[in-house]
Amino acid sequence: MATRPVFVVSSPAQHDESDNDRPIISRLDLLYKEYMVDFSWLPGISITNKRKNIEALHSAIRKKWPHISILEVSTKSDNPVGRAFSAFNIKIRSKECCGTSKCNRCRPFESAYQSSKVLDGNINPEIQYLKPSQAKSHELIAGKVPQAFEWDGQRWKLDSCFYDWLYINAICGPLRCDSNPNIEQLADYDAFTDIEFNPKRSKNTQARACAIAVGLIRQQKQLIDRLFDESTVKEYLESGKFSGHPVQSKFWTTSSDSNLDGSTTR
Repeated sequence: MATRPVFVVSSPAQHDESDNDRPIISRLDLLYKEYMVDFSWLPGISITNKRKNIEALHSAIRKKWPHISILEVSTKSDNPVGRAFSAFNIKIRSKECCGTSKCNRCRPFESAYQSSKVLDGNINPEIQYLKPSQAKSHELIAGKVPQAFEWDGQRWKLDSCFYDWLYINAICGPLRCDSNPNIEQLADYDAFTDIEFNPKRSKNTQARACAIAVGLIRQQKQLIDRLFDESTVKEYLESGKFSGHPVQSKFWTTSSDSNLDGSTTR
């Protein structure tokens, strides 16, 4: 048996129009719910075994929600949309972006993310154009625990929402490369999984970022624009609201989540 999370997009919540000026991050707990799911696990690293595990996970989820639309977001997904939104396949816009759907000049998201890790006080920008597998296993990164993240000269605390912010920025914000899939392809899905993500070993997953993005669309589409507004982001960063503030970071650190049986896990 194994346990993995599913990130279920929340239904749109009603809110007062006068509440529209509240910081977007204070509403993010309305965007999705995380549930831990037990299912039969087939050991092995083959793509066949991985997809059997995905099928088992999704079957366990549908026992609770029979009609839910689930997308596995990873290179192991049998759905081309899920593979397209893998952090290994989307890209971060570079100045050299050719502006076409076949752009090959932009940085792989995973490589750019790995290069943003602050190790011994510095980042490693030289690995951002490597293939994702090479960047992730690079000797400058592998086996090391970062002290923080840094993007465009701005430091983010380790327990911040940096990964989710960067991912959403890449699929529908200013850092989107034109070769990336359109976020509208995610809009019809209610839940997202990542079979490679084990919360006991890592904190970040593309599945959660996708759930947040779809939640933003369903709640109020213009919220996405506000999330990427330069002055707003700068204000959040300087105030600590994007940097592990004890109140504002509660959602992002997922300090308390519900299992399918209603119990609580950490």
